[in-house]
Amino acid sequence: MMKDEYLRTIGYRIIKKVSLLLKKYVNLNNIDNVVGKGYGGDYSFKIDTLIEEYIINQLKEFGLKLLIVSEENGLLKTSSDIEYIVLIDPLDGSINYVSKIPVVSTSIVFYSVDKPYLNSALAGVVSNVFLNEIYSFNSSNVFINENKISSIERKIRGLVSIYTEDPSIVLKIKSFNKNYLKTDVKIRTLGSSSIESIYAALNRIDLFLHNTSKLRNIDIAGGVALANLLKTPCIDLRGEEIKHRVDDIVNIESIVIGIYANELTEKSCKYSINTTTQYFNTSFSY
Repeated sequence: MMKDEYLRTIGYRIIKKVSLLLKKYVNLNNIDNVVGKGYGGDYSFKIDTLIEEYIINQLKEFGLKLLIVSEENGLLKTSSDIEYIVLIDPLDGSINYVSKIPVVSTSIVFYSVDKPYLNSALAGVVSNVFLNEIYSFNSSNVFINENKISSIERKIRGLVSIYTEDPSIVLKIKSFNKNYLKTDVKIRTLGSSSIESIYAALNRIDLFLHNTSKLRNIDIAGGVALANLLKTPCIDLRGEEIKHRVDDIVNIESIVIGIYANELTEKSCKYSINTTTQYFNTSFSY
């Protein structure tokens, strides 16, 4: 078995177990207790720490030489001679989970220590827990519930996910759809960037856009990998490739994944940065 497929198999076994645990624990008392701040800076619920500890212990059982990058505990080495980096997001959509909103994911993504970049994943697994879908990949193939995806339907659906603190971005995207794509657009935010980025990669939604600078590499590792394998555009608002490092948690200033991400950034979304101020150009050309 090739190394990438072996890693995918390991990830699949672990994430499948984790998905069952998350379904089991959802109605337990005290899972919404805040137990402190995690390494990534967010407040951690008891369920976050429980699931992360479980994933880390499961990974250790396989004897891999890992640098584990996790949301709660930070950096953990299982060996002094590291072969792989693994990004763990034990529960993306924690607030959804403790609020009993069924849009949450759990994920593991592997990288070679020689290529520690977000666009160079070897293998990974993301579970859309309450939809009962598991998205996984090795270096050349994408699977949904172990069914290989050979192609995806490409069409405009009029549905986008946007996370921004700049209201003008929403107006610009609506204008882009109306004037360039000749269609209306509906905006949805589900509370799980992992799931939404994957939906964009699979063209279930047209676009996932996030530019609050609060998104981390662990949040969208699976979505970036799937987008690259499925040839779905995945860039930042400058039109540049997403290739952040993965040997620590890093923030992503902006990301756009989706069927018309390239056209969108070319025509309306290129912006300048002046310290903390970000903005779109006001001019359009069609």
